[in-house]
Amino acid sequence: MIGFDTGFFLKLWAGNQHTREVWDEIENNNRQGVISVITLYELRKLSLRKVIKLNFEKAKEMIIEILSVIQITPEIADKSAFLSHGTGIHMADAIILTSLLEAGCKEVYTDNISHLGEYKKKGMEIIQI
Repeated sequence: MIGFDTGFFLKLWAGNQHTREVWDEIENNNRQGVISVITLYELRKLSLRKVIKLNFEKAKEMIIEILSVIQITPEIADKSAFLSHGTGIHMADAIILTSLLEAGCKEVYTDNISHLGEYKKKGMEIIQI
């Protein structure tokens, strides 16, 4: 199971070859992918600020069709608080990471290793793109 942080999609839509290869694996059903609902929030916010130039509604439909979207539950909120407190990871990143952990991700793709890179646990690989 592969997890994706917000920055993955920014790199994908900018034409990054590595993200395209990973995304192709997901689209071809070779691997399963997961995001947190917070990632959808962050992408929407970036589209409103015109950082994302594509049709966001179509992009969101594609994401929801291909990936599992993890909602915030009371358990995820609680575990995220502990994660944030123990590592100093900011709230949104802590919720994203906790959501992906709860979904069983073994790999997380991010362009923000400085935040998620604070998390070090056996069996979880944070991959800088």
